[in-house]
Amino acid sequence: MADEKGGKQMAAFLIKKGDYLSGLAVTHAQSAEHEKAKKLYLQAASWYKKAGAEEKKKGAISLAREQASLEQEADK
Repeated sequence: MADEKGGKQMAAFLIKKGDYLSGLAVTHAQSAEHEKAKKLYLQAASWYKKAGAEEKKKGAISLAREQASLEQEADK
């Protein structure tokens, strides 16, 4: 029982960390810092993966790809 509770607490912490990084990425994206935003989204995806939050992981990866695309457009 303690392991189950600890696992849930750990997953909640990992998701919270991913959410923090995603929020930080949004701030950088709004400032047109696409490379930094992309890196932060990928870091968030890593935390979500550790937590087993597959949908959040997919969303973060999708947003990272979007930032990479915006970065390429800005480089033109």
